[in-house]
Amino acid sequence: TTPCGVVSGNLAIPVLLVHSRGDEQIPFAHAERLRAALAGNPRATYLFTGGGHNDGVPDLERRVAEFFVEHLGRAKSR
Repeated sequence: TTPCGVVSGNLAIPVLLVHSRGDEQIPFAHAERLRAALAGNPRATYLFTGGGHNDGVPDLERRVAEFFVEHLGRAKSR
């Protein structure tokens, strides 16, 4: 089973796909195939940047936190 086969068509859970267009280790084509496989998932979010494999993504922590808040809700204070 390939990752695209797993997510294709029947995956309805929230998915955050983060990938850099300039990644020299993992071709961007992999992210494009995953995005195509997730096309039927209205809860998929894509964050594509232009950097390399280990380059920082601007505001990554904030954006990941926003994704979790949107899909899981805000943590309650004790």
